[in-house]
Amino acid sequence: MFLFRIYYYSTAATDTAAYIIGGSVSWSFESTIAEFKNNKWRKFGDLTTARAGHSSISFGGETIILGGRVNSGK
Repeated sequence: MFLFRIYYYSTAATDTAAYIIGGSVSWSFESTIAEFKNNKWRKFGDLTTARAGHSSISFGGETIILGGRVNSGK
């Protein structure tokens, strides 16, 4: 099941899908990567480290996650 509200996430997209990456829920950071494809949501994977307030850049079939905050406060 996915979260009802999530903040400070990043997004990425391909020709066929959109992705919500990480984020914050009630001051807890998330590692979930959610995919929206064919009008349906599914869990695509997890970040190695849960984070919020980060950015993502996609190029050549790869997505890089940059910066943000992790639970240690860094």
